[in-house]
Amino acid sequence: MDWLEIAGAVFLTWLVLVFLFTPGINYHLSRRTSIHAGDFLYTLQSTCQTALHHGNRVEILTNGPEFYPAMLDAIRGATRSVNMECYIFRPGRIADRFIEALSDRARKGVNVTVVVDAIGSFNLWGRPVRRLRQAGCRIESYQRLLWYSLARINNRTHRELFIIDGRVAFVGGAGVADWWAYPTKGKRPWRDTMARIEGPVVAALQGVAAENWLECCGEILTGPEYCPDVQPAGEATAFVVKSSPSDRSTASS
Repeated sequence: MDWLEIAGAVFLTWLVLVFLFTPGINYHLSRRTSIHAGDFLYTLQSTCQTALHHGNRVEILTNGPEFYPAMLDAIRGATRSVNMECYIFRPGRIADRFIEALSDRARKGVNVTVVVDAIGSFNLWGRPVRRLRQAGCRIESYQRLLWYSLARINNRTHRELFIIDGRVAFVGGAGVADWWAYPTKGKRPWRDTMARIEGPVVAALQGVAAENWLECCGEILTGPEYCPDVQPAGEATAFVVKSSPSDRSTASS
């Protein structure tokens, strides 16, 4: 028993160290530069493997009472696809509204895919997931806790992406939980920001969402329901910087 106790203590210590203290990459510049330098934009595009997209419309939505109704309206109006990826999808009043909207779209033939983080949304599994799947939604857990992936336990998705018909996207800091919409335990709702985006840059955001869907189940999302020809919708210029945990990139090269 002494050896078992020692082995258990060593394992738990290793697990805590991996979870909390996985070292990052020591990024640094080869030489000093400035955002005003002539080559700065080209450096960003090449280093981040991204491209500028012109003709976008961006609307900033502040706090849950403003962005949740806009997101739900967009989901209810979906005709082809809804792709959702979030770190937090917590059962509650707001989650019920999203589950109802997603389920309704799926029952009407809309392709609904949902990726939730295995740790951030661990308490979603059970009745909420059964409701989604019974309606025809496809939902997957990102980086489930498996014995062969414990070394990557801190590889999580903190992306909050909601993409409707490949044409409208919501991105920002909020997942799906009551604390963004209602007072909780005497405290005011969390303050957060989401952006509603239309235009060509949505295609790049769709690619980011498709990356982790591929990671979860090996399926590449193809077809006009996911990747339509997106036309200009405004005057904003934007590009997408896709990030992944420092110990491992989801995308293959």
